[in-house]
Amino acid sequence: MGSGPTIVRLARGGTSALDLDTEAGRAFLQERLAFYNKLCFFLSGGFFLVGALLMASGVAAPGEVSAAHERRASLLHAATLVVQLSAWVACSRGRRFSLSTLRAIDAAALVLGCLGFALQSVTASSPHVEQMGHNLDELVREDGPQPPPASPTCCAR
Repeated sequence: MGSGPTIVRLARGGTSALDLDTEAGRAFLQERLAFYNKLCFFLSGGFFLVGALLMASGVAAPGEVSAAHERRASLLHAATLVVQLSAWVACSRGRRFSLSTLRAIDAAALVLGCLGFALQSVTASSPHVEQMGHNLDELVREDGPQPPPASPTCCAR
C-alpha cells in the first residue's frame, strides 16, 4: 500500500484520470459518453421492449392506469431512447468534438433522459397524483396531522 502523497490523494478523492484539457482527456471523455449512453440505451431499451410486449399481449396495467397514460409513458420512454441513441452515435463516430461540445452533450443527454423518465409518471388525472395531493392536504391541516386510531389489541394483555 502506498504512503505519503498517494494516501493523501486517495483520501481527497483524487484519481490518476487524464486531465480533460489534453487531447487524451478529451478523447477519454468522448469514449466515456459513448459507452455510458450505449449502456443506458440497451438497459432502457430492454425495459421498453418488455413493456411493449406486455401492452401488446393485453396484460392489464396495474391499478387505475388509463390507456392514454400508458401510451404517453411509452412515447416518453421512446423519446428517452432517441436521446440516448443520438448521444451514443454522435460520440462513437470518428468525429472529434470539442470539450465544451462534449460537456453540452453530457448535460443534455442526462437532463433530457431524466426529464423523460420523470414525466412518464406524472399526469393530472393519475390516481396516485390525486392521492398525493390528498395526503399533503392532510399533513397541512390547521390542527396538524392526526395520529392513526389506536388498535384495540395494542395495549390488551
